[in-house]
Amino acid sequence: MLTLPLSKQKLRYLSLLAIFSGLLYFNGLFGALLDELTIRQTFSTTVQKTWIASPSIPKTDHNSQLNPQPSPDTLTLYSPQAIWADIKDHSGQRLAYQLLSAQQTHHFTGFSPFHIKLGHLNRVLITLNGQTIPPQQTRTFTLTQKDIQNPNPSDSPLGLTWLNLSETTTEHWSTHLSSDNPNLMTIQPLWESKTLSPKILGLIPKESESYNIATSTLLEVLYQQNITAHVTLIYFDNQETLGKHALQLAEQLAVDLIFSMGSESAALVHDFYTGGKIPVVTCTNKDPVALGQIPNYEQGSGTNIAYTSLNVPLTIQMQYLLELKPHLKNVALMYDATHAQVMATEVIPAQKAFAQHKIQVINIAVTDRKNAENFLKEQMPKALSTLKLTDPSLNNSLFWITSSTSIFTYIATISQLADKVPVLGSIPNIVTEGRNSAVLAIGIDRRNNAHLASLYAVKILKGEAQPGDLKVGIITPPDVAINFQVAQAIGLKIPFSFFESASFIYDYEGKIVRAFGQKVQ
Repeated sequence: MLTLPLSKQKLRYLSLLAIFSGLLYFNGLFGALLDELTIRQTFSTTVQKTWIASPSIPKTDHNSQLNPQPSPDTLTLYSPQAIWADIKDHSGQRLAYQLLSAQQTHHFTGFSPFHIKLGHLNRVLITLNGQTIPPQQTRTFTLTQKDIQNPNPSDSPLGLTWLNLSETTTEHWSTHLSSDNPNLMTIQPLWESKTLSPKILGLIPKESESYNIATSTLLEVLYQQNITAHVTLIYFDNQETLGKHALQLAEQLAVDLIFSMGSESAALVHDFYTGGKIPVVTCTNKDPVALGQIPNYEQGSGTNIAYTSLNVPLTIQMQYLLELKPHLKNVALMYDATHAQVMATEVIPAQKAFAQHKIQVINIAVTDRKNAENFLKEQMPKALSTLKLTDPSLNNSLFWITSSTSIFTYIATISQLADKVPVLGSIPNIVTEGRNSAVLAIGIDRRNNAHLASLYAVKILKGEAQPGDLKVGIITPPDVAINFQVAQAIGLKIPFSFFESASFIYDYEGKIVRAFGQKVQ
């Protein structure tokens, strides 16, 4: 490259120009730095002034243009029991480190993700920005916006532990959980009708599949009857005070009917609302006659309460047992001795009835529900030895299972330990597919009881009946369930009349072929 020599005057000119340009550059840079420091100082002062009252602020990138601060997230936590909670937001700022009071909704404001440690998970309800978070599996967990957008699977689409409606039911009804009280839910029809639009209050005492069935059945029957009811459900967690408040709310809302689910709810309305101005129908509850809530089966209560029953009168069950085993000598009676209502409605009546027929009763009474299965494993071989003393062939003996959860939960274990002795019971769902099942049940299926109670409710709402005039609602004939695979394995002959009237039948391969009296394809 050719380089031409520069004159001294030109060199002096270029040097001055370079010095002047440099001064301009450094002056601009210094001004920018002053502006940046001013912004940082102003931001820092603002944060320090508002730190105590405001949630923690996400880190701001000062190399980019400052944007308005994002809105904080709102976290709520409810527990029916007092609960210890340690809650931190994304920056580690602690929002709670204390024992939170029971039956109150606690609100926290901050920026997710939230890091949470809880003392327990018993019926805890959490929402993030108004959306219910599905029940957690561990007491230490982190919640982010993704938990709203992509919640973890849970048994209940509502994110609840105390209610799970069937999918077919939610096609016709919308549900709304109260933000102030997670134990209260309203249900509205998704269709319009010019017929009845009554208000119904449902009482749920505890978590149970029975009340999922009862609620879903009630809503299905109301839909079938084209009754656009407005339903309020209250979960009172077996607490008498909350139950009484629910009854007060029913009157404040001026509901047209109270739909009582479970034996605890039936006891509540009997003890504290007999003679009240709102009609009541009980559902999925134990025998009100045996419990002394109503004098007999032949007439209604004469009050504002219409009762139904999950129990088949023992006289009817005895007829089936004696037809199955005309020379019955021994019954090993299996029950939970701590369950007062099972004792009153099933165990004591059974002991008396068997004694009248001179049938020996061997009691297998669970007193520790947590250790029930081990107890059964210890006691059933002893019971078999006792049965053989008067019935060496075991042809005239049987095991009878009551509706105690701590007993029928272990039906597979009981079936395996029973040897050739038939296992029977008072609830149809102990008869299941396969070999590990009871051979026969004579009782009332919960769905059929719920359907009958729902029809009682419809009659009352339509003015076709007064609750006090309706007799105790009992499914007749009872729901008989038979497993022919088990019957064949133990050499038990099932009378043809049982087969004819059975609601549920499992064939010789243990597969269901009839359900609710209908053939299963």
